[in-house]
Order: sequence, then C-alpha cells, then structure tokens
Amino acid sequence: MCIVSNKIKFCTCAKDPDELTNSWVLHRYVGDKNISVMGMMIDPSDMIDENFKPNEEILLARLQEKDAFDFIPKFKENDRMEISMRYPKGNIKEVYFTFSYQQGNWQPEELNPFELTEHYDVVKRGELINIFAQE
Repeated sequence: MCIVSNKIKFCTCAKDPDELTNSWVLHRYVGDKNISVMGMMIDPSDMIDENFKPNEEILLARLQEKDAFDFIPKFKENDRMEISMRYPKGNIKEVYFTFSYQQGNWQPEELNPFELTEHYDVVKRGELINIFAQE
C-alpha cells in the first residue's frame, strides 16, 4: 500500500525535469494562447488505484501549506499543479494528480493534458521528495 507522506516537499532542483521519476509541474493560464491538439485521451483501466482519493486529500492539504515548497509560492487564479509519482510497490506504475488554484485555494481537478497544452505555459517544475509515508 502506497500512501503519500504529509511531509512531501515540492523542490525546484537543478536536475533535468524530463528525467525525474517523481515530479510536479506548475502551469499558468495564458489568455491568448490557443494551440490546437488533436488526439484522444486513453484512460488505462490498469491505472485504478485504491489509494488515489486518500493520496489526493493528503496532497491537497500539503499544497495549502507554504512550507511544502522550497520557494515562496505566488500562485495565481487558474494555475494548475500536475503531480506525477511512481509507486515503489504494486502493479500501478505511475499516478497523476491535478489541482486547480481557485479563490486562493487548491482544488482537485481531473487531468486534461490537452487543455494544459492548448491554454497553459509551464511556470515552474521540479522534483518531489519525502514522498511516501513509512509503512
């Protein structure tokens, strides 16, 4: 069972973000950006995670805490936080969480990569540390 730690840290490290196993990306809405992306999203049935909701709640609570970041966060309305984690155990290889910044708080949101590509720019990204609670 993989439960996320309530001490998870969002670090802006010097590592190549494309090589990170556990990462986060902060996206910011760009009003005049309008890139069209064609395709179809496929939601694999083997990605069902019994701990998704509890982990989402822990991440949501942690995002609200200013010490969760290694920088002073200055979030803006409609920012999106995308979190990607690899579980160390079990059949699920990778899990994605997405949150939207609305009225000064983060809210869970369903992942829509097309919307992020079409209307958002990447503002910050980095590595997650202290990821999983001790079992």
